[in-house]
Amino acid sequence: MAARQFRLGAAMTGVQSETDCAAGRLRLSMSWGLLGPATVADERRVRTLGLGAAVRRFNELAVPGLGSVWFGKQLVLATLGIHVAELAREAGSRVSNVECANAIEALACWLAIGRRDPQSGSDDRPDPRLRGTSKLPREHGMEFKAVRHRSFYVSQPMRMGTTSALQPLGLAAGGTRRFNALEATDTGRAVLRAAFQGYSPANVPLVEHLLNWVRGAELKLRSERLISALSPRMALESEACAALRACLQAGSAGEPSVDTRRRRAALDWVDLSRRSPKRWAWADRPDPIEPDHWHDLQAGANLFALRDQALALLDAVEVQVAATPRECLPMGAPLAQPVLVALNGLRTLAGSFLDLNHADPDATDFCRQCVQLSDTAVLKHLVQRDGRVLRLAHNEVRPGGAFRRGAPPAPADDANEPSAAPQPSAMDTLAWPSGTSFRIHNLFLLNLDLHNELDGWLQTHGRARLDT
Repeated sequence: MAARQFRLGAAMTGVQSETDCAAGRLRLSMSWGLLGPATVADERRVRTLGLGAAVRRFNELAVPGLGSVWFGKQLVLATLGIHVAELAREAGSRVSNVECANAIEALACWLAIGRRDPQSGSDDRPDPRLRGTSKLPREHGMEFKAVRHRSFYVSQPMRMGTTSALQPLGLAAGGTRRFNALEATDTGRAVLRAAFQGYSPANVPLVEHLLNWVRGAELKLRSERLISALSPRMALESEACAALRACLQAGSAGEPSVDTRRRRAALDWVDLSRRSPKRWAWADRPDPIEPDHWHDLQAGANLFALRDQALALLDAVEVQVAATPRECLPMGAPLAQPVLVALNGLRTLAGSFLDLNHADPDATDFCRQCVQLSDTAVLKHLVQRDGRVLRLAHNEVRPGGAFRRGAPPAPADDANEPSAAPQPSAMDTLAWPSGTSFRIHNLFLLNLDLHNELDGWLQTHGRARLDT
């Protein structure tokens, strides 16, 4: 099975930076034990097929300025990291935004793992809001000088999924997408005050307590106030929820008005679905969504399905190549039945996208090549776009550097993809139109969180963690 641009947590485990969410990602993962990396993925099998930019555009058209955020603490902890780093530098410490935000996130997850959060009861099932459940040490002094190192925490923290959201939502500014260049805005600091008012570990305001930690002081690790303030499992204060909802609705001063309108419309749609769940279909456009927005959502869904089908086709070719004595498949040679079936499916999906008359140039070019060329030409075209698992040499399909022998390609393991969040089951009363961008469901979960309903939803749908 090809890796999906969005699994919405298929198997409730997907995590990926949105920069890579266009990739078909097939992973080889192994556990290294308590102090080793959480997972080691075979990044060589990441295949975008040249569609990465198009997939990112369609996700942004779906819900502008959301990044990979799906619950409020992600935004708050990232903004907190930026703010504390700024204060630390003003006080003479040398620390980057990334170091500080990653360390605070690691601390937050470490405090929550294995602890009983007051509103989470005694349920010890894995929680998808936590990272590092097997990598973080069970016993540690959590000194900042240790926690700041990249090797201490997971390779893809939640912070990475917030970078493209902080500026559009007005929580940070900087004129660049680099997290280290961002500065907390007045709005961002106001959200922090709303989130942490009344939380004073050791009778010291939380921000000051963390600043002292960054500068070398010890933390009060057993402080219930510290745990309650930082734990990703704990809901935000109602005032902070209201402030974040206002950010989603209003955006920043520099955000294009069309982006703000689309995000606000998507928020209205998911809130309608929160209040009155239903199984949506492409023939059933919700009132808050304008026709052009709906058209983009549907075209994006078609592209995501087409990309997945192309990867499934390449997987079938990989199996056929592996079965040949010389591990090569001459162009024009008879194709195995699974390859032919996948080719037919590819042409059907490409035609469906073209029927929508969408203007995206990369997606349109890809689809035209899929429907206008012969089977041999389509296969050649896809292998040339691959180059990692399969490659073209002397007019033959041959193994690439990530070719797998002795077993069929493994299903996608999205264990390090921050885009993913728990999804509804097939039996739920709520369902999005087939193939809808992951951002719609992520916004639905974020909206639940801002109404203090996310914990109940997770209890109903079960829990899983985003890394193991």
